[in-house]
Amino acid sequence: MKIVSFVLLLLSVTIAGEKDDIWAAVISTWESDLAGEDWISKHCVDGVLAWSVDNPMPMDKSSLLRNRKYTSKNSEMLFYDVQLAGIAVQGNTAVVHYYFTNERKDAEGKIEKDSGRLTDILIKENSKWMYLAWSESKTKDSK
Repeated sequence: MKIVSFVLLLLSVTIAGEKDDIWAAVISTWESDLAGEDWISKHCVDGVLAWSVDNPMPMDKSSLLRNRKYTSKNSEMLFYDVQLAGIAVQGNTAVVHYYFTNERKDAEGKIEKDSGRLTDILIKENSKWMYLAWSESKTKDSK
């Protein structure tokens, strides 16, 4: 019985550590965006698909990179906050649900506020958690 308890304890600690690594990967993308860096090339697999409410169809990596290039030239992220709702892990795949808020300054200096829910799907590739897909929904008051 002691061996089973020890194995369960070890497994729970391992899973908790894995979830911490996954959440750290998510946070690092927000930090990169805040710094104006190209986080898409660094944190997304080649086959990534992302579907924001602003786009009628999911965007692939080349579309995401074009969008990122345009956005970084025409706006600057000023602030973000993310609140974790939950993480589900199965093997080398993770689903992360969280709430986000951010503020950006556009080319005219106007501050735009955005908030909503995100669901990110990450896969572990070469010991690193990488984005496979995400989908967002925004709150009514996002502008």
